[in-house]
Amino acid sequence: MFRALVRRASITATVVIIASGLSATAFPALADPRPAPTAASDVEADYQVAPCDPDGTTATDAALANQLNSSLNKKMRGYMSAYRVSCARMVIKAVHDRGLDPRAAVIAITTTIVESSIENISEEVDFDSLGLFQQREAWGEVPDRLNPTWATNAFLNKMIRLYPNNSWRTAPVGEVAQAVQVSAFPDRYQVQAGDAQIIVNTILPHISVPRGRVSVYGVQPDGRLTYAAIDAATGRRTHGNVVSTATLGFTPKAMATLNFNTLLITEDGPEGRLYRVDVITNNTSLSFHPPVHLED
Repeated sequence: MFRALVRRASITATVVIIASGLSATAFPALADPRPAPTAASDVEADYQVAPCDPDGTTATDAALANQLNSSLNKKMRGYMSAYRVSCARMVIKAVHDRGLDPRAAVIAITTTIVESSIENISEEVDFDSLGLFQQREAWGEVPDRLNPTWATNAFLNKMIRLYPNNSWRTAPVGEVAQAVQVSAFPDRYQVQAGDAQIIVNTILPHISVPRGRVSVYGVQPDGRLTYAAIDAATGRRTHGNVVSTATLGFTPKAMATLNFNTLLITEDGPEGRLYRVDVITNNTSLSFHPPVHLED
């Protein structure tokens, strides 16, 4: 990512070209031989940033930041924060929701480490570049480039176009990032790929876990039904255990849940009759309609 110094160098170079009577259609600063700024100064730069997650950061973001600060090895070691984790989380989630291999997330996170130090930069520091990927005006409107989900998908779209047939999965991470970004400093990406992998490995399990409430029904030997609700992400019981007062009227052998309020129960007998049981309520009490025998 070019900074203010590069911008000034670009202006100076343009003036020299015009004075020589040549067309100033290129960006001379791309060939600037100056040394790259140190990683620490880049990470510590105080830019205006926009939130990555509209809901803000979480306690998990803060905990993962502490964990990452001691496990990373390159530029971001010691510089991860709840905010930066929330930004990485949104990028990884966009990849996950798209159903792509986690390597795509590693490529995207590698790019954000280099381009923005995993910050959603909302001021135009390098020409008109904005956001996590420092995408220029040609990429899209300002609100889009500052939307981590949109920006990540725009990055992925170009990556897939440049590397068809999933060839991005076997190409070096830094090569793919450079192909998408067309940076003047192509060697910066691959160095951060290892840390990007660590970040993805750390955050992805907190994104791909199942969410919501799972209904768990059971049946006791005397024919009474039981119900409990389990949080899918934590496995903790959130409701119940509720036990019916009524019985099925037969000895159950096996049970399956067809949907939230419909059960299939097999009778323990020589014929193994199959019954459908429709649950009426499972809130503070558990009641159900009389079992219906399902004929062969």
